This record gives sequence, C-alpha cells and structure tokens, in this order.
Amino acid sequence: MEAILTMRNHPPDNLQRTPGPKAILYYLHKDSHLEGEQLPRSVSTISRVLKEAGHILSRRLRRRDPLERPDPMTLWELDFTDVGTVRPDPEGKQAHVVETLNVVDAGTSILVACVARDDFNAETALLEVVTLVQDVGVVPMVRFDRDPRLVGSAQQGAFPSAFGRFWLGLGVTVIICHPHRPQDKPFVERFNGTYQHEYVQVKCPQTLAETRRAIGNSNTTITRNVRTRGLPATTSPHARPSPTCPPCPLRPKQWILMGG
Repeated sequence: MEAILTMRNHPPDNLQRTPGPKAILYYLHKDSHLEGEQLPRSVSTISRVLKEAGHILSRRLRRRDPLERPDPMTLWELDFTDVGTVRPDPEGKQAHVVETLNVVDAGTSILVACVARDDFNAETALLEVVTLVQDVGVVPMVRFDRDPRLVGSAQQGAFPSAFGRFWLGLGVTVIICHPHRPQDKPFVERFNGTYQHEYVQVKCPQTLAETRRAIGNSNTTITRNVRTRGLPATTSPHARPSPTCPPCPLRPKQWILMGG
C-alpha cells in the first residue's frame, strides 16, 4: 500500500502525469525493491487502495428533478432532425440533405407539425412556421435550441434573428435553450428518437418525395407511439382532448412585410 501511494504522489520514471491504477500496476511489477512481495494482480485492488486513501473521489450521484408539464397547447418545442437514409447529392449537398422541422406540444406530446424540406435555412424555416401559425393558431410559449437558422448572433445586423422577432411580434414568449443541453427540450427530442428508429430506419426514404409521403401516412401513428416516461397509462396525456390554439392575432406575412 505504501508503494502504491508513493507512486501516486511521486510518478516513477519521470512520468509527466498522475498515474492511474493501470500505470501503477505496471510499475509495481517492474520495481526491483518489491521482489518477493505479494503484489496485486488486479486494477480494482489498486483502485480500492486509492479510494480509501482519498486519491480517487467517488462520483456524485446526479440529482434529477422532474420536469413539470405545462398545460396542453401552451408550449411548443421545435427542432430539426436529419433523414439520414437520403443519400448525398454528388453535385449538391453532402450533409443534411433532407431534414424535418418537428413541432411537438410539451403538454400532450402531440405532434403539431412535421415538415420535410431539402433547403432549410433561416428564411424557409420562418416561412414554415408562418404557415403553421396560420393553419393552427398561436400558443403562449415556444422553445427551441440555438440552431443558427433559428437564433441570430450579436455580430449580425439582424440580432435577434427574424425567427425570434416573429414570435415576439405575435406576443409569444420565446425560450431559447442553453448550449449543449438537449434535455431542456425533452419532448421534441424524445419524438426525434422515436421518429428516427421507428420510421426513418424502417421506411428508409431515399428522396424528399418519399419522405413527405411517409410523413403524410404516419403522423397519427408517430404521435401515438411517442413514449411518455413516468406517466401511467390512465393519465397519459394522449388521452386528453386536443385543445385548439387561439387564432393568430394578425397575418404573419403582413407582419414580415412590415418589418416586424
């Protein structure tokens, strides 16, 4: 044990890092001063010695706070996902050839919209939500991540982006997720996983047209198959009636033409 702790505090052979259990086990069997001693043969034995001496701290248990669901049709989550079965165009796009913009209601896990395009950018994404708002209505809140097509940067003259200003102009509260935290929009992320595993990888659409046909034939089934963790079947939000959103207070296309 003394040799293990010594090697931990004073790395042998000018080792320019703190040795871990594997490295210490290697140097123990090379140390001539330990010949004839009963040396450990397992890394777990060295790890136990280091933990008891306080050199390795036990991993703290992550505290998970349940996310409270909002009321039905009061918060939409938006996100893009790739249709990876569409092959790259040799003379065009090599990545993100076809994508879908998914809109999921956080209160019910109902799929509000699933739009497939091969030219999603800041302009086309905005036009799609304009059409969505005209067809469905307006909700009090929307939540999305920091995709460049949805969120502008301080270096751009149109900061905040037109996408965000559109929702603010309609009186909608915009919630932008922190970077690298997909758990901040869990309902649309869960839908993306179901959509990828149960439809994209099963139907394997090869073109934009095939993707749109698959979406048109599967919207109801996709929504029903989205799993909801922690909720018993009797209280599943899918059993709730789908409320209607309030109508759009103004024509979004007119708002865009007026510059917000």
